[in-house]
Amino acid sequence: MREKRISLLTLLFVIVVASVFVTAPPSQGGTYTGPSAPRNVTQSSSVSGITLSWDAPSSGTPNGYSIERSTNGTSWTSAGTTSSSTRTITVLSGLSANTAYYFRVRATSASGDGAWGYPWTEIYRTVSANRNSSGNIDYVSGYGLSAGNAAANYKSSPGTTSFSRIRYRLATTVNSVSRYADVDFEKWTSANMNAATGSAWTPDIDSIRIPTTISPNQFTVHANVVDLTINTDSPDVRNGYGISGRLEIWPWNYGTTRSGLNPAGDTSTYDYDDSPSSNSGSYGSFQVHTLEDLEPVFVWNRHGNGQNAEVGYGSRSTGNPDWTFCGDSAGVCTPSSFQLSIFVNPPITTASSLKPDNTALPSISGTTTFGQTLSVSTGSWANSPTSYSYLWSRSSAVDGTYNTISGATSPTYSLSADDVGKFLRVTVVATNSAGSTTAFSNASAEIAKANQAAITAVTLSATAKTFPYNESVTVTSITGGTGTGVLSVLSVANGTASGCAYSGTTLSATTSGTCTLTIQKAADSTYNVATTTMSFTFSRASQTIIFNPLSPRTLGTGNVGLSATASSGLAVTLASTNNSICSISDTTVTLITAGLCSITASQAGNANYDSATATRSFTISETLTITTPSSGLSGTYGSSYSLTLTPSGGSGNNSFSLIGTLPDGLSLIDRGETATITGTPTTPGSSLIQVQVSDSNGATATTNSFTITISKATTSLSSFTISSKTYGNAPFTLTAPTVTGSLAGTFTYSSSNTLIATISDSAVTIVKAGSVTITALFTPTDSANYETSTITATLTIDKANQASLLISSDTTVAFGSTLTLTT
Repeated sequence: MREKRISLLTLLFVIVVASVFVTAPPSQGGTYTGPSAPRNVTQSSSVSGITLSWDAPSSGTPNGYSIERSTNGTSWTSAGTTSSSTRTITVLSGLSANTAYYFRVRATSASGDGAWGYPWTEIYRTVSANRNSSGNIDYVSGYGLSAGNAAANYKSSPGTTSFSRIRYRLATTVNSVSRYADVDFEKWTSANMNAATGSAWTPDIDSIRIPTTISPNQFTVHANVVDLTINTDSPDVRNGYGISGRLEIWPWNYGTTRSGLNPAGDTSTYDYDDSPSSNSGSYGSFQVHTLEDLEPVFVWNRHGNGQNAEVGYGSRSTGNPDWTFCGDSAGVCTPSSFQLSIFVNPPITTASSLKPDNTALPSISGTTTFGQTLSVSTGSWANSPTSYSYLWSRSSAVDGTYNTISGATSPTYSLSADDVGKFLRVTVVATNSAGSTTAFSNASAEIAKANQAAITAVTLSATAKTFPYNESVTVTSITGGTGTGVLSVLSVANGTASGCAYSGTTLSATTSGTCTLTIQKAADSTYNVATTTMSFTFSRASQTIIFNPLSPRTLGTGNVGLSATASSGLAVTLASTNNSICSISDTTVTLITAGLCSITASQAGNANYDSATATRSFTISETLTITTPSSGLSGTYGSSYSLTLTPSGGSGNNSFSLIGTLPDGLSLIDRGETATITGTPTTPGSSLIQVQVSDSNGATATTNSFTITISKATTSLSSFTISSKTYGNAPFTLTAPTVTGSLAGTFTYSSSNTLIATISDSAVTIVKAGSVTITALFTPTDSANYETSTITATLTIDKANQASLLISSDTTVAFGSTLTLTT
């Protein structure tokens, strides 16, 4: 191991920020923002607790302060807060009598929480950068746990360890430049030390002094530390807190051999990880390193008497980073002024007896209403109060000024009229042998007026609370409530009824159901307004069905439309009592068969109306029919004519009508149940007609079209005879037949065989013998009304006698040949 010059008295005290690797230091979670630690924190003990005071931090803008306490210096509990302008606090809550506590304070700000400040006691101070000629450190007297000892509480055996943190402050001037570095940290433990440099141990008051090469001050501190706070004006070092660090303190020479602690350093240069020689030399070193930046916080090396002491802040830019050998050239790093102070934060012990400590505020219970009684609890207290006193006060505002209530000094209080609209608070004073402590309850709720007694009755003009909804009722009186307020009906609201109204003193509704009256008794100075509701029921009204009688009907006359209404205006339902005779859909009745049809009109009612029904019946007759005549449809001019038509079905009391025109001389006779077409035709011809029958129900039936044909009258001829004639007789005149009725007209004659006889006018010429029929055709002069008529007679023409036939010779004629005879 390389050593420094052994002729120098060596003291090395190094504070190093921990890092695992030289080349890549890890983040240690340090905080570099927020205010610095509050300064000059002091603490004092009394029966009232522990009083802390402090000065504002040197940097940062606080917006408040947080105070914490601990019994071991490592586990902390909140002990209170103050505003930014309040830098003192007396802590009593949570403290036990005759118990040691650590305290700390830090500022809070918009940029983050600051570093913690502690109540420091300066144990050692030296203003010499070198040992004296005897090899010891010159300490300034007046410091230590009991001032006035130049050795500052030095003892040859370990002393008190009742502190949790160690603080070093180095202030120097080098080359006319003044700098300081102020660091504190949790005291190291044996587990954090480098056992290779000596026995691992936890520091006490004696072992935090500066070691020397002279017994019994020979010892080494080579340890990692935690929660390091740095406050310096050096531009080469970052201020922060919550940083990990390392102490290297020994009085001997040292080399670059790694110590075995993490992080490890560089063996080729003097840095944050060097190791002391084995109790040889006297070079010495005192260094603080931040391993996030891998550089010293401050360094004090080469302490030997008469030597050039070495002081530096941050890393040296040339040579060794920890300023080793910088004193080889006088003036480079040797201070012209020097002060190193060593502090601890001793705990403070509470008094043997403490005043009562309120741990839970007194609380007011009960109903905050005029006439009620409130109670207050004592709250919860530590330090065993032996007695309590009470004082009630009131205020017009919850956060206003509270004025004492005369005579109200018991744990209970009855609310009076003066308290209405006010807030109450109770002062509870707890007392024990150490003194008294005052606690204030939270303010009560605003004291309210009392509630009135119930409004008990509403008297009505009717004897019951149920009325037809279309009637009204009068409210005649209202009773109940408390106080001097006026009773009145405040409002009316629909319950299950609609249209509830209250006017004057009259209650009404437009539907059945309930109406709710809101009844109020007005407030007065001590009673709230009282409001109640009462319901009144309006019953349903009756209704009638308007359903007119129904007329008889005949099958085949179509559906029947009905109309039925209810006096309520509600919809009416129609139903048949016998669907085999008639059925109904909506308001339309369908006739099915003859019989009695009964229809029931129903209205089921609703919330406002009772149900109602009405039944109407009518007779349904068989279908009315009339048969179209198929005979008796011919008549003759001048002859009497009659045709009877008989319908079937219907309701009777029929009436008949003619569709079309009858032949002249005929008319339709309505005989009630039958009809007859009768008369004497006066004109031949044909008429196409229909006959329609209607019954008393208005049913109709009509024949198919049929034709009545009136023929012309037939002329009757008689007495037409012709005597036999002989061929060769002269032409003769026919005697005209007799015409019945002497009807005027003319005859024309014709021969059935003009080869036997021909006729000209009435003269007959015989052509040859034979029998021929002579037809006499009578054409009436009134041919419009009479048919022509014929009569026949047979004319027989005998042959005349002839001369004898003489055949002069025989002739032979071949078969098929013509033979001509000559006379």
